Amino acid sequence: MVSKTPKRFEPANPFARTLAALRRWPDARQWLQAAPVLAATAAIVLAIAMVGGFAHWAPRPFGADWLTIAAIVFVLPALVEEVVFRGLLMPVPGIASMRIGMWLSIALFVIWHPLQAIVFGPPWSALLLAPAFLAAVLVLAIGLTHVRIVTGSLWPAILGHWAIVAAWKLLFAGPF
Repeated sequence: MVSKTPKRFEPANPFARTLAALRRWPDARQWLQAAPVLAATAAIVLAIAMVGGFAHWAPRPFGADWLTIAAIVFVLPALVEEVVFRGLLMPVPGIASMRIGMWLSIALFVIWHPLQAIVFGPPWSALLLAPAFLAAVLVLAIGLTHVRIVTGSLWPAILGHWAIVAAWKLLFAGPF
């Protein structure tokens, strides 16, 4: 299916392009295009996480720590990683090398996760180096990159990233 997303002006400067993507709120049609991609991404990531053994149904008791975890996860990883990987590192749409740049951004996002294990060390090193975890990260990166391109906005990627990680940490025994 060919996307009917209108052509938008995208500044060549990565900082200006990222700021423009943060200022752009998708319209209803763009949210409807992003929603099934985000839902499918979440379902695939959850399946990989459960089969890979790093997620199982174990909701945290609802309380003040839910808001703390949700707020922290919104900033890091969701907001910061999306600004970097789907903002600053995304190529200008329409240029010949866009696909190469898009896949490079995805690859760097995946590489960033084991790099954290090397730089920051335990307690999550084994998880960040696990092949199943990296497969889930790859699926997440592909889905978030798609919605960023389709909507021209970082917000669906930020909110999708946040929802998936928050659900993992709050409902599926993700480490915190």
